[in-house]
Amino acid sequence: MHRPATGDTFVGGSEVPTRRNGVPVARLAPGDLAAGSLATYLHPPFFDDPDLADPFHRVSRGAATIRMLGSGSVDLASVACGVHSVWCQHSCPEWDWLPGRALVEGAGGLCATVEVNGYDWFVAGRPGAVEHAVALLRG
Repeated sequence: MHRPATGDTFVGGSEVPTRRNGVPVARLAPGDLAAGSLATYLHPPFFDDPDLADPFHRVSRGAATIRMLGSGSVDLASVACGVHSVWCQHSCPEWDWLPGRALVEGAGGLCATVEVNGYDWFVAGRPGAVEHAVALLRG
């Protein structure tokens, strides 16, 4: 994945260690959601739907802070580099989820897809933090 705004190029996958501009990123150490940031992307009208708002409120309250930068793949590249502990988003298109998922897996992170209230939530990040986020989404 290439991010023109910063000039960074990321390569990685489940069996390919993630690299940023040709340099290997550090492996993701286990972490706690409560000690890190949650990256996501949500449109404000989603908060009108309790089937979306309730799971999001649960998981967001479990994190130290929230970041919304606008692109799932860019956020997931940041997760792979250790900037954020976890990324989660509902109803994410494959073209946004799969490239970033590969980078997180290549950095030793975990990825999950969880159905909650009829919506698929996509979660990726540090071991430990991902399991915590999934548990909070499920309630």
